Amino acid sequence: MAQGHRDTGGNSGEETTVVTQVMSDGSVLTTVYEGKCIVSQNKTHAANPEKIPTILSNQVEKSGKAVEGNEESLACAETASLMLNMLKS
Repeated sequence: MAQGHRDTGGNSGEETTVVTQVMSDGSVLTTVYEGKCIVSQNKTHAANPEKIPTILSNQVEKSGKAVEGNEESLACAETASLMLNMLKS
């Protein structure tokens, strides 16, 4: 069983970003980043499992210390995700 991100109350000083992706098979992939590092990733079970589901939507939430230039890194990650999605179709 996958475990989600638990906030222990500590503050690493890094910006925390939560990316939630809804997939075409009904599953939801949630990835938590601290800075540029993935600290947690969780995927729900699919209603109608697909071998290679596509991403239907992305939701990005940020909190914590803002780092200059981080918006560019996130934009690159979103672009890479969309390009990978196009290759899988």
